Amino acid sequence: MDHISSARNGGEKSIKILRGKVSEMRLYEIEEHELDMLEKGMPASLFLNFGIALVSISCSFLIALLTTHIASDRMFTVFTVIVTIGFIGGLVLMSLWYRYRQSTAALVEKIRSRIPDEETRSIDQDGKKIKFLIRRNAPLDDRNDWPHPRSRLTRT
Repeated sequence: MDHISSARNGGEKSIKILRGKVSEMRLYEIEEHELDMLEKGMPASLFLNFGIALVSISCSFLIALLTTHIASDRMFTVFTVIVTIGFIGGLVLMSLWYRYRQSTAALVEKIRSRIPDEETRSIDQDGKKIKFLIRRNAPLDDRNDWPHPRSRLTRT
């Protein structure tokens, strides 16, 4: 515990600072375009959103074409063009989404993979050398929380 005097109040007031020590810290370097993708979302998601919207609109106009009698030839042509363009545009946008899709989770996994998840350490115990394999980012259980809560020790 540290005490810091406040310079503004002439040293009258002290602030109590509590610090919990971190056993390990990982710093990940990311590129500018990766940061933009995390901030704005993946560009392929726009393809999916507009593709679904176009297919939905064309389905609505198709149902209107099939269930009602349209007396005007011009109105029938407009409905038919909207249905055709909607289905074609929607399918093109959805195929583009399928080709360029990459989830945010995949991007985060790519960034995390820059630091290895496994590390081998050796210790001497009673003249015998014991090797341990430490797996980070492993699921937690109640029995094994040393040396790091997200680590698993395995004898090799």
